[in-house]
Amino acid sequence: MIVGVDLTITGTLGMCALPLGWDLEWRRVHVEAWTPAEPTRGLRLRQAGERVADFARRHDARAVYTEMIPTHAFNATKLALVAGAVFAEVSRCLGLEVVDVPISTARMLCFGAVPKGAKKGDYHAQLLRMGAPAWWGPDERDAFVIANWGANESGGCSIAMPPPPQGAA
Repeated sequence: MIVGVDLTITGTLGMCALPLGWDLEWRRVHVEAWTPAEPTRGLRLRQAGERVADFARRHDARAVYTEMIPTHAFNATKLALVAGAVFAEVSRCLGLEVVDVPISTARMLCFGAVPKGAKKGDYHAQLLRMGAPAWWGPDERDAFVIANWGANESGGCSIAMPPPPQGAA
């Protein structure tokens, strides 16, 4: 099982457990969302790490992937703290290294071309057209895209769209 995680510091943290042999059967994909309720950042960070480690343990994860923190993001430092808490807790509890993936690269694998100016909602609509459950929220959908990358890297079943031909508009 591959686990993908969409990180957050104040919003909803999305998690996706993707079986390596899911064979594009969406019913076999498990997602969960968690919104921190703790008032202090330290407690939210600890809980985020615990929540991801618990999700990965419940789904017998063999690998955990998160989105790479973009250096240009206005909240990059805060997201890096969440990533650190997740990395530390998953390593401590499960002995797994967490791999971070550039979300744009994961999207290119899943959707092929990534049009300039495309918004998250554009990708989410594409996932729905591919058959993803409509009840998944945006955080679960992003977690799926990250888990899909991990499944591809691990030799499992994944959605891998070819890039457009060179010179195509």
